[in-house]
Amino acid sequence: MADWIMMAERGVLLTVKAVPNSSKQQLILRDDQLKVYVQAPAIDNKANEQIIKYLASFFSIKKRDVQILRGERSKQKQILLVNQSVEQIKRIIDEVSYGEC
Repeated sequence: MADWIMMAERGVLLTVKAVPNSSKQQLILRDDQLKVYVQAPAIDNKANEQIIKYLASFFSIKKRDVQILRGERSKQKQILLVNQSVEQIKRIIDEVSYGEC
């Protein structure tokens, strides 16, 4: 299994690199690293809030089901997607990123 995704007791655990202050919001899987780009700055928790909102929208789940477990003050984050499966999340990412690179 890839290093950026794993099954956890309560759902799926993603390891992502946050890229704040981006020109647009996007999620990119490249070279076995998942990066989430958000427009918000890394000030006053704004980037974290936008990451949660963006990932909830991206995966069509509720914001309360996206939880930052580690890395609130770091670019490297571990994010829990509650009640999701690895297969579901990989399928969504593959569908969106197919043809990119």
